[in-house]
Amino acid sequence: MRFPPNLEVKVAGHARSKKGHSSLKKSLITCASALSLLITGPLASAASGIVVLGGDTGVGVSSVIGMSNDGDVMVGNGSPGYVTADQSRRRLELSRSGSHLGYSSFQPFRWTAETGLAYLGSLGGNFLNIANDVSSDGAVVVGRSEVVEFSEARKPSGSSRAFRWTSDGMINLGTLGDSRGRSSANGVNADGSVVVGYSSTSGLWHDKAFRWTLSDGMKSLGTLDKAIYSVATSVNARGDVVVGRSGDHGWSRAFRWTSAGMVDLGTLADNDAYSEAHDVNDTGDVVVGRSGPAIGTLEVGQAFRWTKDTGMVGLGTLPGDTASVATSVNGRGDVMVGVSISSDGERRGFRWTQATGMQTIEQWLKDNGVDVKGLPRVVTATAVNGAGNVVFGSLADGRGAYIARVEGPSRRRDQRRP
Repeated sequence: MRFPPNLEVKVAGHARSKKGHSSLKKSLITCASALSLLITGPLASAASGIVVLGGDTGVGVSSVIGMSNDGDVMVGNGSPGYVTADQSRRRLELSRSGSHLGYSSFQPFRWTAETGLAYLGSLGGNFLNIANDVSSDGAVVVGRSEVVEFSEARKPSGSSRAFRWTSDGMINLGTLGDSRGRSSANGVNADGSVVVGYSSTSGLWHDKAFRWTLSDGMKSLGTLDKAIYSVATSVNARGDVVVGRSGDHGWSRAFRWTSAGMVDLGTLADNDAYSEAHDVNDTGDVVVGRSGPAIGTLEVGQAFRWTKDTGMVGLGTLPGDTASVATSVNGRGDVMVGVSISSDGERRGFRWTQATGMQTIEQWLKDNGVDVKGLPRVVTATAVNGAGNVVFGSLADGRGAYIARVEGPSRRRDQRRP
């Protein structure tokens, strides 16, 4: 599935949590201590709760993008030179005036209790290096990394490449033959043996989805009929089902790829110009994403869930909103998370099951006894774990990231129909 040296942590404990969990108070602690809390505190025990990470505290990590299935490994992105929001605004002003202070190194990191937080480095570049996914055992991290330094003018002077990181280091997965082009690894299967993403072939709008293995290297998955580009976004546990989008100028379609080829999953409405698959469950038979009338506009369109039996089915929106997007699905394919959006662009993170329908993350937590009083508004839900009871995302107004967990008998609500 798919967040900082000093770190602000707030824990809202389960009303019936074990002694000690409900007494956790707001504090400033080190990053290592905070991440230890995630494994030994409410989110790893039988208690439900939410941990809020970061905010305007000068933290060194901007996001956590995933963890291993057992919770012992966390992966994310950050910078040793990360600064507070006020400092960041000042640095932006300086950068616009030509000062070199406007930029700092951005690198993926991996954390374990044994090793602590360790930055994974880069392929040679010093600015934007991003982890996008981690294998189920936490041993393989994939993403994209710049291959050259920034120029003296502090503008990108080279391209990025897909990478695969293991304990032996970070390796460049190359491109689909375009030596001056770019590539990005967006997903990895359960054991880390299959990587998917995109690579340029002959310039902008000519990216092609790829599937990479140790034995075969990077292979193009092609495109849908009449399309000129494709992007792979996720892969199932075995690595034999890939999902993403493929299209041309002005249109795009969600696809599902197997060894038999790439299949168009269609759109929710006949007049929709755009659909994209964002994630796939472990077995590869449930796909989630978004379908809408316009490319690149989140204020319209709707989250979907696709299966062979039902086809593409819309999940609706939260009350009062006009659009939604599904970002992640659990292993069984029965829990989806994402973002619901109002007409004026206000966002709220959601969690969906057949029994509960779409509900805010706050409502899901409150229904299961978690006190969310004083919690900033949850604006995204970007990932859910295999069991569907742990959700990652971000909070409003740059207040940081969160990891929320519901455990115990209250989880049975997911299995009960309204």
